[in-house]
Formats: sequence, C-alpha cells, structure tokens
Amino acid sequence: MKRVFAALALLALLAGSAFALSDADYKKMMKDKDFARADKALTQAWNKAKKSFPATKAGKAAYQLLLEDQREWIRNGRDANAQDLIGMEGYSKVEAYAEVTRERAKYLPELVKEYLKEAEPKKEDSRKPAPKKPEPKPEPKKPTPKKETPKPKASEEEFLTESARREAAGDWQDTYPDTGICVGDSVRLRENPDTESEIVGRLNKGDWIITLEETSVDGQKWYEVDHPTQEGTAWVSARYIETYKGYEIGTPAYNMSIQIMMTFGLRAEKARALLGDPDRELEDRGDKKILEYGDCRIVYVEGRLQSVEVFERGLAFGSLKVGDAESKLTKALGDPAEKARGDWRYEIDPNGRLTFTVDNGKIVHMSWEEVTD
Repeated sequence: MKRVFAALALLALLAGSAFALSDADYKKMMKDKDFARADKALTQAWNKAKKSFPATKAGKAAYQLLLEDQREWIRNGRDANAQDLIGMEGYSKVEAYAEVTRERAKYLPELVKEYLKEAEPKKEDSRKPAPKKPEPKPEPKKPTPKKETPKPKASEEEFLTESARREAAGDWQDTYPDTGICVGDSVRLRENPDTESEIVGRLNKGDWIITLEETSVDGQKWYEVDHPTQEGTAWVSARYIETYKGYEIGTPAYNMSIQIMMTFGLRAEKARALLGDPDRELEDRGDKKILEYGDCRIVYVEGRLQSVEVFERGLAFGSLKVGDAESKLTKALGDPAEKARGDWRYEIDPNGRLTFTVDNGKIVHMSWEEVTD
C-alpha cells in the first residue's frame, strides 16, 4: 500500500470520512497477519470486558457507558489515531490500523477498571443514580516498530473476530434469527424452556440450527430454535449451542440467507414438512440428496442444506420473488458485489453466496448456495 504524506493526511482529516474504515476495508485488512492478530486481541479483550460487570442495575449502567465509549472510539478515535500514524510516522493504512487496534486492546482493561469503580455498591446510600461516565485516560500513542509480515488468505476463524467490533459499534446486538451449531451429543429439544418439558426431538454434535430467540429460566439460558425436522419451534439449552458471530451478521444479505434456510429447511425432513413431498427426489453417492418441486430445486449434502434454486414465480427469497423488478432487488440488498452477464452476486460470508439473474429489468432466476472448496 502506498505511503501517505502528512499533507494528504491533514486533508483527509478535514474531509472527515476519507480514511474511515469500511467493511470492505476491514475484510481486506483481515488478510494481513499483523492486523488479524491485533483484531483478535481486541476481540478477546472486549469479550473479557463484557463479563466483568456485575448483573446489577449499576453494573448494567456502567457497561452501557463502556459500550458508548467503544462506539465513540470506532466512529472517531480509531480513524483519528490511524491518520496520525499515517501522516506523521509514515505508516501504511493497514499498519496504522493494526497499531491503533493493538493499543486499544491493551488500554481496554484499564478503561474497564474505571467503570467498575463506578459500579461498586455504596453502603451509605444504595439508591444513588446510575454512574457517571468517568473521564477516560489518554491512550498511549507510542508506535511500535513496523515489521514486514506475510499476508496469508484470511480464514473463516479470522473473519469471526469482527463480532466484537460489530457489537460495540451497535451494528447488531441480539440479532435473531441467527444460526448455531450443536456441540453436544443427543441433545434434547423440548416443547418449552424447562428441563421437565416434553422432549420433541434431539440434536447431534455438528447439527446446524436456526436460533429465533433466547430466554433465561432459573439462571439457565435457553434458545428457541426452528425445529429441524418438523413444522414449528422447540427449545434447547444454550450450553449445547454455539452461535455464529460473523462480520456480516445483520446485513440484508445475511438476513435473507436465514430466511431462505427457514423457508426451504436446513434438512430434507424439514423441507418435506414445509413443502410436502417433492415431485422428484434424487440421490447421488448416498451423501447428496436433491428435492425437485415445481418452482424450485433444493440440494442437501451430508444432511445439510447446500443450495436452493427458484426459477418460477412462487416461493420467495425473503421479500423477493421471480418476476420482481430489479429496483426491488436493489432496495432489498443494495448494490451487488459483482455483476456478470446479468447475474447479480451478493457475498453472505466467507462461504455463502446469493445470485439473482436479471433480464429486461426483472428477476428471472434466484439461487442461494454454500460454497465449498
């Protein structure tokens, strides 16, 4: 990346957003090993910080102040600090953002201590108002020596480190529906969030599910999930579910992807429960199953939804159907990541893609697929 001189940095500072870190910038930077490490360190520091606050009114108020502080750093402080390093120290953009991210991770525990002091109960008066936001200490600006590092392709695990940044920025919080994976064996699905409630199914280790909501009963967290094999929902203890937290959560394309999974079913059994028996069913090598209906084709690999195609007006991808105007597509999902021969492609996550074929200003074909190597 080209060096940016001090004069250009000052102009960018006056312009306001010229150096702002966009989602596209972030994804590119995650391919840099040094930045990925710094981002991971900040994620770990943030996750630890969230667990530091007591479950009291004062503790929750103090956490909200920390959240506001982190949001302000992401909106303004991070870019300003990075611009200083670019303009005054000759750092490249990725080097500058790696440095300020690393320093923020180091500084965050000190900031947590300040807010925790405010959350401590006062014996002389338990009815004091919520804590006031303390004056933050200035962050250290001492740059570390620049190092040349290899830049491997970012893995899916590295992309997941964006979760803390997204949550702190308020881009998504408590977003449902979402996806999760079972980490236990023969885990019971229950009719209600209660260990005495009727068992309505089971999950095995590695099974994917869609989480719809969460609740806490007697101190135990439960997820309401889309039932994997029949119509309706069920409840499962959160201790056996690991929810997905990726950089794209809450984006229109990701939300549509979840709606597609719920419409067509993560498993073939769910598809039959929702859509009835297919017009034709094909199997390939035993691990691939294809269900063909009048207006769509659904493919499952090793029991899990792999791809969906819709080629007639009928079933929808969220709010979109075959025959809708391309203006409706743009309104729902924005501009595509790629356009090629009438195909509008939207990236969902490192392994997912939505494609809409547009002809004469209308959608004529829709597909969703999980991309595998």
